[in-house]
Amino acid sequence: MPPADSASRAGVMPEASRDRSSGTFGKNMTRSITVPTIPSLISSQLRETAQSLREMHERLAAQAPKIESAIRMMDTEVARALHEDDDMSPLGRLIAYRTTLWAQHGWFPSTWDTPLELISRTAEVLGTAKHEMAERAIATHFDRDRQKHIDCVINSHPTRNAILSDALAAHDEGRFALSIPVFLTQADGIGAGFFEIDSIYTTSESNFAKIKAKYDREKKIFKIRYLHFLVATLTPLNASRGRRQKYQTPFNRHTVIHGESIDYPTRINSLKSISWLGFVADLVKPEQ
Repeated sequence: MPPADSASRAGVMPEASRDRSSGTFGKNMTRSITVPTIPSLISSQLRETAQSLREMHERLAAQAPKIESAIRMMDTEVARALHEDDDMSPLGRLIAYRTTLWAQHGWFPSTWDTPLELISRTAEVLGTAKHEMAERAIATHFDRDRQKHIDCVINSHPTRNAILSDALAAHDEGRFALSIPVFLTQADGIGAGFFEIDSIYTTSESNFAKIKAKYDREKKIFKIRYLHFLVATLTPLNASRGRRQKYQTPFNRHTVIHGESIDYPTRINSLKSISWLGFVADLVKPEQ
């Protein structure tokens, strides 16, 4: 063992050790470190958030002309509906455009349960060479959360519990010929009951007037929902016989319910039906 130094031999504590034991070392260290205060941290975070919001606004503003041009290129009636939207902000227009692209391919987002990131990532590649990849991502979302979506509908419409639970069980068992018609007809009943109209699919001015009046009376700040509903009735899933020829998709509510289609029973179509059911139930859900 090496010899101890003279201070240790004499029983004198080395300088560094003496500082540590007496607290001097800790005090010196404290004075050398600048600890940020809570107000300064909050201020820094607010500045970062404000900067992020400014950058997002600039990106959206830069995209706005492209989005408006794309909307003008859409089906005439769909474009007209989107031009009646109350929310004409760049963000509102982008969300309306992308959710309408979803609807044009049979998918319908819910207000709170569908990630905006998923819509942003998939909407503009549907119908392109990357269509299958985008549709697989959307289907994965609804498949993973299918119980959650059905539970949300049941919570708002408990008298439909037995029917919807049976339909979901059929879906989980792969019996899509049974699940799809039930999901679609339950959406019919929920929508027609809320709007007090015979059919939510009748694209007449009087029907739209009733729907708009209902929202104006009960959901004054959510007119955008009326617009999304109007656009939703102009999609392949809900297209009338005259409009059906405009779309390539074989999945159409009328042909399923009235027995005209026999090739509808697929997992993707059942998930699309769940998304439509959730969309309609979300439209009529009371505001919190």
